Parts: sequence; C-alpha cells; structure tokens
Amino acid sequence: MEGRATQAVLDAVADALAVPRSRVLLRTGERSRDKLLTIVDPPADLPERVRALRDGATDEPGAGNVDASEASRAASRPKRAPGGRA
Repeated sequence: MEGRATQAVLDAVADALAVPRSRVLLRTGERSRDKLLTIVDPPADLPERVRALRDGATDEPGAGNVDASEASRAASRPKRAPGGRA
C-alpha cells in the first residue's frame, strides 16, 4: 500500500497537470523521496502543461513555485509557539 506522502504527491501531480488522479501512476519510488510517475493516456498538450509548471506559469496571482524538498523540510520543522518557543 502506498503511503500518505506518496498519495499526496500523486494527488498534487494530477491536480497540477489537470488530469484525473486515476491516470497518474507510481512506477518506482514508493518508499523513496525520488518518484517516477506515468501519466496514462496523456493529453496532447501535456508537454505544454509541464513546461508551464516548470516555468512558473500559474492562474493564481502571486502564487509561485515551491521546491518540493524545501516544502517537505518546512512541514517537518517544529511549529513555534508565541514567544519563540517550539
């Protein structure tokens, strides 16, 4: 069974590429940071969608790219309570 982090990656990729989640499959990397995915029956404009993501194009004003490894590190950092204590 795939882990929660892997499921989150698959969901995020499907959402970012605007393809149904059922068409995003994990090929390798179930327990690794590095994942190899397959998009089943990809849309004709998939290269353009990937290029737009890579180049930072977005429909949301002010949204930017987030490095996945930095996002992962930020999520694992302890939250600070008011007054600066973790």
